[in-house]
Amino acid sequence: NNNNNNNIPNKKKDTVESVCRHLCMVAAGMAPRPNRPERDVPFRPFSSRDAHILLQLKRTSEVAAKAIKTTTTTATSETKTKTGSTSTSTSYIKLLFDTALTAGKAVRDIQKVPSLAKLTQYGSSSISMSSSMSSSDMVLMKQVRDDAIATAIEPAIRSCLDKFRARKQSQNIQRLRIRAEGLAENERETKWIKRRIHGPTMELRKSESESESESNIDIDIDQLLDSLRMELSNMREEGRQLIISKQSNLTSS
Repeated sequence: NNNNNNNIPNKKKDTVESVCRHLCMVAAGMAPRPNRPERDVPFRPFSSRDAHILLQLKRTSEVAAKAIKTTTTTATSETKTKTGSTSTSTSYIKLLFDTALTAGKAVRDIQKVPSLAKLTQYGSSSISMSSSMSSSDMVLMKQVRDDAIATAIEPAIRSCLDKFRARKQSQNIQRLRIRAEGLAENERETKWIKRRIHGPTMELRKSESESESESNIDIDIDQLLDSLRMELSNMREEGRQLIISKQSNLTSS
């Protein structure tokens, strides 16, 4: 996609955002119940039962990270050469869980979501969508819920996407350097390649610290590598022709 502003393809970005949003909603106790997806889920920020999900998410994150780390240690040196690093699944999955945990804590923090104070009258009891709940209670709960999403969950999701993009850019820089320098046949070509990719590398590094709305870097690494191959081929051919010309001049003289 030529309009990609943060080096996460639109389809992949949408998937990351969807997964991140779902985990955040789970951590906040707002995710739809699988057995009743059409039923409204009450927001119960002071329910110890709902808050217990944070501990479960933390433990799941730790187990998943250990399992994936064990898997990635089997990566071969050949894979490292081609990609510039072993699998980064561990860091990405940990980022998603960490974001969910951050959002889950934030939606229960009155300092971060001041409107939560309106629900303290219910104490730690479960506010449920039932016939005993008045219409005014339902409206209040929904207002605070929407406020918590806008104040705590949405900023966490945006931060997560920015971090995904920054990590992707870091991978791209490493991938570009390794693959580009792998095209060189001698030290002179290596030095030329380093100078040649300095500009694109700086552009990628600059975008690491920019948010999605600020970043407008769109570098096609494969296209750049093809261009380097072509330039190197031309340079080598010119070198061969120069040698042939010199040998011809020596012979004629």
